[in-house]
Amino acid sequence: MDSTTVKTMNLFHLVIFSLHLLLVCNQPIPSGLLYTQPATQTAVRGGNASFTCYISSNNNSRIMLAIAWERVNDNDQVYYVFPGPRHFFSSALTNTHTLTITNLSLDDVGEYYCVVYTLISNQTTEDYSNHSSLQVIEQATISITPYNIEGVAGKNLLINTVISGGSYFALQNWNGDLCFNKYSVLNRTAFVIYSLSRQDEGEYKACVITNLAPENTACTKFYITVTGFPFIFLEPLKTVRYGSSCTMVCNVTGQPTDDLQVTWNRLDKRPLTGEVTQLSQTELQLFIETVTDTIHLQCIASNSVGINSMVTTVNVERCIPDAPSITSVSCNNNAIHITWSAPHINNTPLTSFIIQVVQRVNKVVQRVSSNTTSWEVNGCEDSSTVTVTAENNCGTSVPAMSSIIYVNTVDKSDGFLANVGQWVILGMVVCFVLVTVAFAFTICISSRKMNQLKEQISLQGQT
Repeated sequence: MDSTTVKTMNLFHLVIFSLHLLLVCNQPIPSGLLYTQPATQTAVRGGNASFTCYISSNNNSRIMLAIAWERVNDNDQVYYVFPGPRHFFSSALTNTHTLTITNLSLDDVGEYYCVVYTLISNQTTEDYSNHSSLQVIEQATISITPYNIEGVAGKNLLINTVISGGSYFALQNWNGDLCFNKYSVLNRTAFVIYSLSRQDEGEYKACVITNLAPENTACTKFYITVTGFPFIFLEPLKTVRYGSSCTMVCNVTGQPTDDLQVTWNRLDKRPLTGEVTQLSQTELQLFIETVTDTIHLQCIASNSVGINSMVTTVNVERCIPDAPSITSVSCNNNAIHITWSAPHINNTPLTSFIIQVVQRVNKVVQRVSSNTTSWEVNGCEDSSTVTVTAENNCGTSVPAMSSIIYVNTVDKSDGFLANVGQWVILGMVVCFVLVTVAFAFTICISSRKMNQLKEQISLQGQT
C-alpha cells in the first residue's frame, strides 16, 4: 500500500471520527428516502461489482456532510470500506452515490450499506441504508483433452477433466439430450461414462454451470469413438446396368477378430444368388453375375462384443427399350401394311426394329432401321399374327402383337372375280329357295290327289 493510499485512509478515519464526536442528536432520514441497490448481487471472482446509495430528504434545511460505506461479513464483523486501488466512490456529495469494487476476491463477500452524515439545525445526524448482499463466486472453467477419446464397447470410460467454479456438471450428447443416468462425476477432475455401446459414439458437450449466475457457464466438446464393437463399411448404393455383373465388399473393423463372423443376405428373404468369397478376416465379397432387378442386401457382422448390420442397395439402371406400340395393321394389294410408334429408349439409343409375321404356313422375320415406323410384308392370309420388337445394345424389348382376323385374298381389280364369293353365296341361296318352293308344291299336289282319291272311294261306297 503506497503512502498516498495510507494518507487517504487516515484522512477518511479522521473525518468519520470527527462526525461521530459532533453527533449530538439523531433525526434519521425517513424510511424509503435512504436505500441501497441492488439488494443482492452475485459476481465472478476477479470481476467487478457496484452498489448505489439513493438519498432523499423532505427537510430542505438538512446539509449533507459525508457519505461512507461499511461491510458486515459472515461473522457479523463490521469493516469500513475505504477508497483505494480496488474501491471507488462517487466524487460529489449528491443524492446518488456509487461504490465500485474491482478485481473481486472471496474476502469481498458480505453485506454492504451506506452511511450518510448530515447537518440539520447545527446538529449532526447519522443515517444507515438497508443492507445489500454480495456473493463472489469462482469463474467457471472446464477443459477436456484430447478432443478424440477412445473407449471399448461394453466397458466404462473414464474421462479426465479440469473443472473450476460452477455449481454442478452437465453432459449433453450429439442429439442435444442430457445424459442423466449414463455418467457420474467422481470428483472435479474426472467423470465416468458407464457401459459403452455403439449408440454412445459421437460428439458430446460437457458444461459446468452456476446456480446463482447462469451466465457463469463454461462448456467444452469432445468426441467418443467406441472400439471393439464390429463396425461395417459398405457402399450404401450401387447402380449397375441391366444384365451386368456386380461386386460388393463388406469391410468390418472391431476387436476381437478371432470370433468375427460376416454374412450376406437379402432383405426380402429370397435366396441369395451369387458367389460369396472371404477376402480376409474382415472382408467378405459378394459377386452377382447377372443383375436384372433392384436388390436390397444386408451385411451382418458379429463378435463376442456385439452384432451390427448395414443395408446396401444394388440399383438396376434399366436400359432395355420399352415395347413399341402398333398403331395399325391392314391388308391391301396382297400385302400387309404395318405402322407403329417408337418406344421409350431408357437412355440407350435404338438400333433396329424386328418385324415378324406368322401365317399358317410361312413365317417372315424382317429387321428394319430404328428410324422406321412403318413396313410392308408381301402376302395376306387369314388370322396372320404380326409382332414388332425394339432392339438396342442392352437387349430386346417385349414384342408388341396384333392379329389379322380375316383377310380377303382376292384383288379387287379383277372385277367379277373379285366378287365370286358373293355370287356363289347368292346362287346357293337361290337354289335353296327353289328347292324349298318345289318341295312345298309337290306336297301340295300330293295332298290334292289324296283328297280326290278319298272322295272317289266315298262315292263308290254309297252306290
